[in-house]
Amino acid sequence: MTEKSGIVSKIIYKNESNGYTVCAFETDGIEETIVGYFGFINEGTAISISGDYINHAKYGRQFKVESYRYTKPKNLDEIQLFFIFNKFEGIGPILTNRIIDRFGDETIDIIENSPERLLEIKGISENIIDSMTKALAKRTTEQEIEEEQVKKILQYGIPLAHATKIYRTYKDKASYMILNEPYNMALDIEGFGFRTCDEIAMKTGFSVSDERRMLAAIEYIIMQYQNATGNCYINKDQIPGYIAELLKIQEVPGFDGMLEKLQLDRKIVIIDEKIYLRSTYIAEKDSSIILHSMKDNVRIITGGPGTGKTTKVRHIADECIREGGEVKLCAPTGRAAKRIKEQTGFVAQTIHRLLGYSKDEQTGKFSFAYNSENKLDCDLVIVDEASMLDLFLLHALLKAVREDTKLLFVGDVDQLPSVGCGQVLKDMINSKFFDTEYLNKVHRQESGSKIIENAHKIRNKEFVDLSENSDDFIFDEVESSEVVLSKIKNYICEYLPKRFKGVSSSDIQVICPSKIGLCGTVELNTKLQEFLNPPSNEKREIQTEKRIVREDDKVMQIRNNYDIKWEEVDSEGFVLDSGFGLFNGDTGVVSSITANGNGLVVRFDRCEVDYPTNLLKDLEHAYAITVHKSQGSEYKIVIIPIFDMPMQLATRKLLYTAITRARELVIIIGSKSKFYEMCDRDDEGTRNSRLCSESYLP
Repeated sequence: MTEKSGIVSKIIYKNESNGYTVCAFETDGIEETIVGYFGFINEGTAISISGDYINHAKYGRQFKVESYRYTKPKNLDEIQLFFIFNKFEGIGPILTNRIIDRFGDETIDIIENSPERLLEIKGISENIIDSMTKALAKRTTEQEIEEEQVKKILQYGIPLAHATKIYRTYKDKASYMILNEPYNMALDIEGFGFRTCDEIAMKTGFSVSDERRMLAAIEYIIMQYQNATGNCYINKDQIPGYIAELLKIQEVPGFDGMLEKLQLDRKIVIIDEKIYLRSTYIAEKDSSIILHSMKDNVRIITGGPGTGKTTKVRHIADECIREGGEVKLCAPTGRAAKRIKEQTGFVAQTIHRLLGYSKDEQTGKFSFAYNSENKLDCDLVIVDEASMLDLFLLHALLKAVREDTKLLFVGDVDQLPSVGCGQVLKDMINSKFFDTEYLNKVHRQESGSKIIENAHKIRNKEFVDLSENSDDFIFDEVESSEVVLSKIKNYICEYLPKRFKGVSSSDIQVICPSKIGLCGTVELNTKLQEFLNPPSNEKREIQTEKRIVREDDKVMQIRNNYDIKWEEVDSEGFVLDSGFGLFNGDTGVVSSITANGNGLVVRFDRCEVDYPTNLLKDLEHAYAITVHKSQGSEYKIVIIPIFDMPMQLATRKLLYTAITRARELVIIIGSKSKFYEMCDRDDEGTRNSRLCSESYLP
C-alpha cells in the first residue's frame, strides 16, 4: 500500500450522500486523479492518503484511496494552493504572496497559533485576520468532528462509504442506531436496504435468530415482492422460502407469531393467507369502495393503436364543455400528458400536477393539495394512458374527486401494466362494474400502416409475415448479438438521415426489452454515447461513479424525486412557472455543466432542472431505454434490438408495447425465432390484486 501527502486541487465529482469523491490531488508538484470515500473534503483540503493505483477500464490510471487523514500543507506550493482554494475574504493573490514571502513554511502555523503576526503584512487588517481565523477554525472543527465520529463508526467494521452516510444522517446518535436499531436505518438512509443493515447488525453482535432480524426480513420481503413484481400482496406460504434464501437458514421458528406481531404493529394486514403492506391494503380497499360508490359516473374506453381513442376523448370533452362543464385532462406521466395535449388540443397535465402535489416548507413533507378534505372543482376528469396507472396514484385521484364528478379512463389494456403495484385498468374492466367501450376497428388502415397492422396481429395472436419490409416496418435479421450495435449505428448515422431530411437523434429512440446483455440498455448506452455525443473540447463533462455525463447527452430520470425543483422557462430564459417533482422515466438533455463540475442542468421539454452531484445517481443515459420506461411515449422512429434476453421478458405484451411506441417507422434488428417466440408466449399473467373485489364492498 502506497502513502502520500498533498492537497486537493479540484473536486471532479462528489456524491454528497455517501462521500464517494473523484478529485485531482497535487503532491510534490504532480497532479493525479484519486478516488475514494471521504468525509469533509473540499478544494484546498490537505490530506495524507493510503491506497494503491488501479487502471480503470474507462478512466485510466487512478489512485484508489483506502484510508486518509487530514494534515497541513507541508511546502510552499501546497500553501499557495491552500490560499487559492480556501478563498479567504479580503485576501487575494497579492496578499497571499506577501504572506507566503514573509512566513514561508511556517505560514499555516502562524495563522493557527499567532494570527496577530499577520498585521506585519501591509494590507492586512484585524477584520481580515478575524474573518480568516473564524473560517479556518470552523472548517477545522467540522473536519475534526466528522473524522473522529466516522473513525468510531469504522471500529464496528463498517465500510467507509456506509460510515459516512450513517454519521451524516444521525450525527451523535449514530452509535446508538448501529448497536440498537440497525434495521431501522433502511427507513432513513437512501441506498440502505435490508442487506446493508443486516450486514451491520451481524458485525455488531446481533444473533442470526434475533427476532428484530426476522421481523425486518419479513417486512423487507413483502416490500421487495411488491416493488419487483407489481403484486399488491404475497401469499403467506411464499414467505418462508424467501426468508430461507435471504438469511441462509433452514427454517423460520415462530413464523406465525412474527406475522401477528407485524400486524399488531400496524406494519402488515393479513386477509385469508394474503399478506399486504398496510399502506397497500388501505389504498386498495379505499379505492374499491370509492369506485363502487361512483360506478354510475365511471366510464372506460380501451383499444389498440388507431382505433379512435383520441377522437372519442376529444368528442366527450367537447360535449361536456358545450354543456357548460369543467374538464380536466391528465395522465400518469409528463410524456403521456404532453402527447394527449398535442393530439387533442386540450390542456393536459400529470395527475400529480392536477392534484397540486407540493412541499410544505415548514414540515418539509410532500402532499396533495386536493384530497378528501379539498376536492377538485370539475365535472369531468379524463385519465389517458390508464394502463400506466398504479394503485397509489389511483387512490390519490379518487380521494380528490367529488362523487358527482364523471371519471373517464382511457387506455390500451393489452399494453404492459404499471411499473408500480396493481393492474388498475385490467381490474376495473374485469370487475364488470363500469360502462366499458371496447374499440376494435382500426380507423387508420387507409394509411397502409404496417406498424398498426402488425401490432394488432401480435395482440390478436395472428401470424406476422416478416418476409417483406414496408415503408414503416423493417425487420433486419442478424446472426448474432455482436452485429446489433453496428446495425444500429448504420441506421442512425447513414440510413435514417438519407431517408428523413432533418432527422435528429431526438426523433430516434432505441427501445430494448432488457437492461443487460449486448443488446441491453447498459451496454448500448455506453456505445451510443461514443458516436452520438463523443468527447469534445467544446463540451464539459462530469465523471460519476458509473458513467461520464456530457453536455448534450440524452438522459432519463430513473426514480421519482418529489423534492427536486423545476422551472418552466421561455425562449429568453424568463421563468414562467415552477414546482417540485420529477418522475421515473422523464427524459431530457443535459444543457449545461458548471465550470467547477459540481452540478449540471437538464432540460425536460419546457422545464429546466438543476442537478447537484449527489443527485446524478438518479440520471441514466437515454440513448437506449427499456420498453417499460417507454410507456406513454411516442417517437417518430423506434429501433428495437431483439436477441438474447431474460425469458420472463420475452412476451407478446412487451413486444406489442414496444412496436406501438413508433409513429412513422419501426426497425427491429435481431432474430426471427426470438420475434416469433415473443409473439407466441403468453404474458406474465395476472398480478395479485383485489381492486374492486366484492369483499371490499359494503
